[in-house]
Amino acid sequence: MDTEYLGSLLDGVAVHPDARGVFYGAGVAIYHETPHGTVFGHGGWIPGHVSSLRHYADHDFTIAFQINSDVGVVDDSTDLVPALEEALARSLIGALQQ
Repeated sequence: MDTEYLGSLLDGVAVHPDARGVFYGAGVAIYHETPHGTVFGHGGWIPGHVSSLRHYADHDFTIAFQINSDVGVVDDSTDLVPALEEALARSLIGALQQ
């Protein structure tokens, strides 16, 4: 892949003045200020499913999952997905450091 093209994909623009350190590139959210370094990803919601993909660049691993949300517990209004992302990242980073 042409590195110049990759750079333009990851050269995001600020999402919102209140969302410090969060940028959006061409199809990817870029989180610069996380406890785990720079994180690239995207998530989404469609009726019945919530998905998340996060690449932890400083640790060289990616987490992806999809949750069945038909039961009405998971949607954009809950903290379940960010909490699961964080728990999985902490667990993997801890395992990699051993």
